[in-house]
Amino acid sequence: MTSQDKFDGKPARTETSAQMDLFIRAGLILALVMLCYQVFAPFLTLMVWALILAVTLYPLHRALALQTDTPPKFQNFLCRRNELRRTILYVL
Repeated sequence: MTSQDKFDGKPARTETSAQMDLFIRAGLILALVMLCYQVFAPFLTLMVWALILAVTLYPLHRALALQTDTPPKFQNFLCRRNELRRTILYVL
């Protein structure tokens, strides 16, 4: 073996530098998570209520979809159109 085979120009990675690298990465991830939480904190209650309503009203939606025998995309269109109509009539 020549001296060129032993040394490839990169310093040997020690255990302490590997641990330091791990701590830096963990710290950056933690900072990113905290920043995301601060951005979404005002909306967390709204998101929880949206999830609760979606889970509880899905069986009703499925039952209505089976009774009407219309494609799901068309049902969504009809539902939105009726809501818009009701809103316009309420405002007038």
